[in-house]
Amino acid sequence: MLRRIFPWTMLALLLSLVGLSCRRNPPQKTDEQGHLIIDDALKTEQNSIVVQQQIIQEMKGFDEAVERWMAEEGIQPENQAIDLAQVASRLKGRLAESLKDGRLIDPVGNSYVILALDPSSNVRITVSPATAARAEFKELNWGEYAPR
Repeated sequence: MLRRIFPWTMLALLLSLVGLSCRRNPPQKTDEQGHLIIDDALKTEQNSIVVQQQIIQEMKGFDEAVERWMAEEGIQPENQAIDLAQVASRLKGRLAESLKDGRLIDPVGNSYVILALDPSSNVRITVSPATAARAEFKELNWGEYAPR
């Protein structure tokens, strides 16, 4: 009896594998040199993710600068405001350059939201609600840096 079942199950398995290999993804577009052409929708999604990651890295950099400032000045987090003038010298890159009129501006032109020094959290900054609500960022997760 096993001889009769085994060959039929093997045949069924083989046919299902052949069927799967016959299914193809739609052909991908390439240019004359054979380079893959990425459609605009995919480019937009990739660009959104890259910008979001840049924003998150800047917020992490701000948190690190605040932690350095607190350690150097002996400040304990007790729900007080962050002194941006003191933290500014500890900021790096585009974030340091974006500090205008006492506000930190994200890469899409909105102000970051600076939080108070909360003893229960190491997050000192969040993305602005305006940035998070933009169409290109709607489906992305901001994690601990989400607007509050």
